[in-house]
Amino acid sequence: MNVIEDLRKFLVEKKFVDSSESVDASTSILEILDSLSIYKLIAFIENSYQIAVDEDDLNPENFETLMAIRNYVSRKVS
Repeated sequence: MNVIEDLRKFLVEKKFVDSSESVDASTSILEILDSLSIYKLIAFIENSYQIAVDEDDLNPENFETLMAIRNYVSRKVS
């Protein structure tokens, strides 16, 4: 499971970024995406990894960067 690469591909496919090279593991996603895009990203995460993102988990510590999202997903699937 390569969460970071999956997220990069999603961001490019949805045209949230120009290319996967423009987003690295430490890029602030919250500065790139608007609220609707973040909702779509969360839906992608839930569907791709078969997890439920709890309302209490919706905070910058879990979704600020691709690395933070990867860590969050890893905790949820464990």
